[in-house]
Amino acid sequence: MTCNNYSTPSHKGKASTSIYHHEVNKLPVVLVLALRAWCARPGAALPAWHRALTDPAIGDALRLLHEDPAHRWTVAALATKVGMSRAAFAARFTSLVGQPPLTYLTGWRMTLGADLLRDTEATVATVARTVGYEDAFAFSVAFKRARGVSPSVWRRQCADPGAMTGG
Repeated sequence: MTCNNYSTPSHKGKASTSIYHHEVNKLPVVLVLALRAWCARPGAALPAWHRALTDPAIGDALRLLHEDPAHRWTVAALATKVGMSRAAFAARFTSLVGQPPLTYLTGWRMTLGADLLRDTEATVATVARTVGYEDAFAFSVAFKRARGVSPSVWRRQCADPGAMTGG
């Protein structure tokens, strides 16, 4: 379990901080370029998530899940949205993504929830509703199962990275 906590180096003056943030903001671009280069190498097999995104139906389903994670999705509803039968959709999604649709959705919700807990002051109940849980208790149970700690412990650990490493 890790909590990504990127803190600004302590510099006096806005120029240094501005340069730091400018450089940090380049990281996603560098990552995309590195992934493209890795996938373009001779004999490289595309990762499963790439095949899933390029599949017309499964790619559309992933976009739906990412655009509206709080929606009360069912496998049948997703299958209908992408024009497939429930069974065929579930089988293809699992084959391409590596896990069933609702398992994937739960993981995505936990990722979003962890980010919100780390990056905002929103209450656990607000985070729960934002990512698709009706109450904080249900979210907390799912979060602890996925991350190994409760949402409140996660938030404290993100605020104090030394608490996770013992120093």
